[in-house]
Amino acid sequence: QQQGQQQQGQRPGDQNPSQQRQDQQSRGPERSRLGGPTTNEGRIAAPLTGEEYRNWTDSLRDIEELVTDQEMKAEVARVREAAREMRVEYKRHSKEPQWSLVEKLIANPLSRLREQVNEELLKKAAERNSLVPIDRDPVPTNFQRQLDRYYENLGSGSRR
Repeated sequence: QQQGQQQQGQRPGDQNPSQQRQDQQSRGPERSRLGGPTTNEGRIAAPLTGEEYRNWTDSLRDIEELVTDQEMKAEVARVREAAREMRVEYKRHSKEPQWSLVEKLIANPLSRLREQVNEELLKKAAERNSLVPIDRDPVPTNFQRQLDRYYENLGSGSRR
């Protein structure tokens, strides 16, 4: 029964890499280990092993140029280099990347970088939107009591 799918003496995981890619593409993106979502053209979006590598690595290069923090720049460069090395090995030996290494060297650092960039964006937005008091002079003493009562009334929700 299974001989139609595999040559005699081979285990299911021993298919050649091109056959594995064809099988994964025919199964659809929801079951593909290589990529998950598909591109607009219907190809599996597999940045390390698929046709989207160049676009993906170009995006990383753009991010590296845009961030101003030197540590973030260095981390993006490390991720790009790790991805490049894995891509070279994949192309040279037609062997899938070790997914545990992909997670450790690429996915986790990118996730941390995304969090750091989001934090920086939130800080910048908060700085732009922060309220700055127009008048920093203290309230004259003869008005302080009325001002205190006003704020107490606002806080309690009552009107007088």
